[in-house]
Amino acid sequence: MILRKWSHDWFKNHYRENIWGYIEKRFFPVVYKYMNEEQGLVLDAGCGFGNPYLEKLRLDNTVGMDIDPSVKDRNKIHREFIIGDLHYLNTKQRFNSIISVMTWEHLHSPRLVLNTFSNILKDHGILVIIAPQRWHYTAIIARLLPSYVQNICWRIIKHRKCMPYPVYYRLCSKNTLLGEASHQGFSIEYFASVEGPPIWFTKIPPLFVLACFWMSFVNKHKIFENIRGTFLAVLRKT
Repeated sequence: MILRKWSHDWFKNHYRENIWGYIEKRFFPVVYKYMNEEQGLVLDAGCGFGNPYLEKLRLDNTVGMDIDPSVKDRNKIHREFIIGDLHYLNTKQRFNSIISVMTWEHLHSPRLVLNTFSNILKDHGILVIIAPQRWHYTAIIARLLPSYVQNICWRIIKHRKCMPYPVYYRLCSKNTLLGEASHQGFSIEYFASVEGPPIWFTKIPPLFVLACFWMSFVNKHKIFENIRGTFLAVLRKT
């Protein structure tokens, strides 16, 4: 606990930012621009227990969807929920916009989900995807490690019995996502990536500091855009 606090304090003093809001601060202006542009019904796809972007936007007409039924009691953003797997989403509702935050990497068939999103979006509707990039070092490690090793890591680092949902990182690179999006009738409005603070290393201050300097270096040079930790894609249904 003391080591983690030291890392958080060092980050705040050095970067003048809160470690938890680093990525959100850089992505929110883009989310605000496009989500506010499309007034109407919004689907929060993979809503979990909260969505920091929608919390700030404070939209009235939103629907949360998640595979976990407990979100209905713990998520305070939405009044209406759809409980189920995104791969098998079946709804007659049509949405003006869809936002998916840190869910895309868990989809084993994102092409199917992208097609479903196209079907339930109104013409010219907006799809915002925020997710980890496939070629970031943490994603590569996650794909290489057997599931039992990943579960051990979660028990040690996150104090949870196991990793709750598997990760696949399919369509989690710029070329694959934008190529498939174009194939399925979406135009590309915006794409950007950000290397975020190395949260996993906060208990190891020397490694954390080195990783923060790496973060700054990677974010400064465009050549590294495909290996930064998190991407934001804005797609429009044509």
